[in-house]
Amino acid sequence: MDKYVGKTFEVYLLTTDTPLSGIAGKLISDTLKKSFPEKIVNVDIRTIKGLQVTDSQTFSDQGFFNLIDEVHSINNESTNTVLNISGGYKAVIPVLTLLAQLEEIIIYYIYEDSTELIEIGNLPINFDWGIIEKYVEIIKNNNKRNKADENLIQELRDLKLIKSENRDLSIVGELISRYAEKMSPYTAIIFGYLIEYKLVEYYAKLYGGEKVLHSYEPVKGLGDIDIFIKDKANTFIAVEIKPFNRLLSKNYMQTIRENYSKRIKPLINSENQISEIWLILYSYSKEKTDTKELHKSTKMMLSEYTEALKQDFGDDTFTFRVKHFFIHKNKLSSEKHIYQTFMKSSIKDNAVSDLFSSK
Repeated sequence: MDKYVGKTFEVYLLTTDTPLSGIAGKLISDTLKKSFPEKIVNVDIRTIKGLQVTDSQTFSDQGFFNLIDEVHSINNESTNTVLNISGGYKAVIPVLTLLAQLEEIIIYYIYEDSTELIEIGNLPINFDWGIIEKYVEIIKNNNKRNKADENLIQELRDLKLIKSENRDLSIVGELISRYAEKMSPYTAIIFGYLIEYKLVEYYAKLYGGEKVLHSYEPVKGLGDIDIFIKDKANTFIAVEIKPFNRLLSKNYMQTIRENYSKRIKPLINSENQISEIWLILYSYSKEKTDTKELHKSTKMMLSEYTEALKQDFGDDTFTFRVKHFFIHKNKLSSEKHIYQTFMKSSIKDNAVSDLFSSK
């Protein structure tokens, strides 16, 4: 505890939703202020609504999630947050432990009659995004989850991401939903840009560097084409790059279609025709033997999507392709980041596979 010598503290007392806990919080607050007037600069008592034991449904549906929200809020307000989980209901300890690991908060605990604090530091753990990648859009969207196929819902139940009795999120599912944007590598914009650069490098080797452009913007203000490839003297290939889970979102696919139309059409003329449109999807894997296949219903959707694209362009001669490649995690390696090996290496030949072709 030497690292806290000379430090001052703001204390947040999280009380359960009961009168006794409120009284206890007030007594502890007064004691802390009197006992450590130079150390404690502020004591804030916050009652966690629904965190009680008389109604188990309220406890699980409201109390747990309100507790998560409160800890998250405090951690955002403060620096060097620590959690003392010695007091309170034992049922909340596993949730607080998981939350602390994800938020990189140090935990302290006093065991039974011991007088010494036990420090629980941060372990190198996180959600396995390679497993839950395909479910993120469903988890984050109640409407999509309610309309999802029962087989997909069962997969979510098997992973304990939703409750067994309905389609509501479990505590772990709720954590994933709330932290997906912050923690998931495939929702990070910067990581997406880096993947684009890796693919530009890959196709520059195949077609020649002078024929491959990155973030090509034909008309200023309409957005760019992720990769533009001049495959022949009078034809070109337009490429969009997205995470694989975008295929689960019809709205997002519609947006991609609209972007294809407004960004590619200005390029087409008598001397410059579109030969192919590609949608390259990437996903994450721990095993190099993994393969990716599309469900029959997804292939049917893409066939309809192709017809819509051809109507948009008034052209049925080009080919629409959906391609895929895996981003593999480091295994036994000294690398500090799980995708560092991927970023340091070139994409290998045949690493990008065809999932769908309109011809």
